[in-house]
Amino acid sequence: MRTPRKVVFCGAISLDGYLADTDDNLDWLLNTDTGGATSYPEFIKTVDTTLAGKNTYLTTKVLLAGETYYPDQPNYVFSHTLKSADANIHIIADEQLATFVQRLKQQEGENIWIISGGAILSALISEKLIDELRI
Repeated sequence: MRTPRKVVFCGAISLDGYLADTDDNLDWLLNTDTGGATSYPEFIKTVDTTLAGKNTYLTTKVLLAGETYYPDQPNYVFSHTLKSADANIHIIADEQLATFVQRLKQQEGENIWIISGGAILSALISEKLIDELRI
């Protein structure tokens, strides 16, 4: 019997549901000295799918400075306005978020990483589709 896939949010987020400040700046996060202590290398091994909103995708693309956006797994971006994306990005515009995530959970694979905060995270929490929060 296969282990069901989990939908996992792993990220930094403020109490009001945002990652960037009002100027879309992430310096507070990127310049935080973790002293080398981070669980990211272990976490990313448990994930084979990412799901983000348009703003998170576009911000991450800038931060990656030309590197491929999570090249080793399928990546889904929910947006009604994003018209094009990198070759390894699937834009989801015509399916309800909860329906899509429920369908992903039924497929074979590892965990599904919810990269976005804000609207996507709160919608999935409301639908009881987040299995694990790592903040």
